[in-house]
Amino acid sequence: LEGARHNLGAPRTINLPSLPLEFLHVRNRDRLTIVGTHTERADGCQAVRLELEETARPTLIQRPEGGDMPSRLSAWVEPATGRLCRAEVRTRDAQLGVSFEALVRVEFRWDAALGMMLPSKLYEVFFDPPRNKGDGEATYANYRRFTTSGRILPGGREFPRPVADGAAAARRRAVSARATPRGRPVPAGSPSPRARRG
Repeated sequence: LEGARHNLGAPRTINLPSLPLEFLHVRNRDRLTIVGTHTERADGCQAVRLELEETARPTLIQRPEGGDMPSRLSAWVEPATGRLCRAEVRTRDAQLGVSFEALVRVEFRWDAALGMMLPSKLYEVFFDPPRNKGDGEATYANYRRFTTSGRILPGGREFPRPVADGAAAARRRAVSARATPRGRPVPAGSPSPRARRG
């Protein structure tokens, strides 16, 4: 949110390639009404273009000081695979008093290395006060998967402590293996059960 102050034009947080995905997420299914469909090619993808209108209130996108900004969504979907090839969100702010729609259009391409559709380009038209508009374009490439690993020790065991030599390790194992008559471990350095009974 802090970075939105440094955008060209009016401050905003909608110029993200994930914006159409938020509208299309299953949790927002009931917010949208399909108002039209037709077949259309989109960047090499033979797709069905879905036209959706946001009918729920409050709207997903809000004015900075509060207030609805209804959106219309176009989604180019490949019927055979369900892949999203392109998506476009148009948002109107009626309180500006001008005929203007903010636009965020995202192109998606198949990434063979990661095995999924990923954003390749974003084009935006934004409001530039007082009555102008600006536009911008971003491209995305060289996606990489972040990986990490870890190890879980069962039973709340502690990580092994480093030892100076093999003899010290052997002494530690011998002390840890001793048990009291009740079967509880004896802390390292404690007298043996036999010594305590004597």
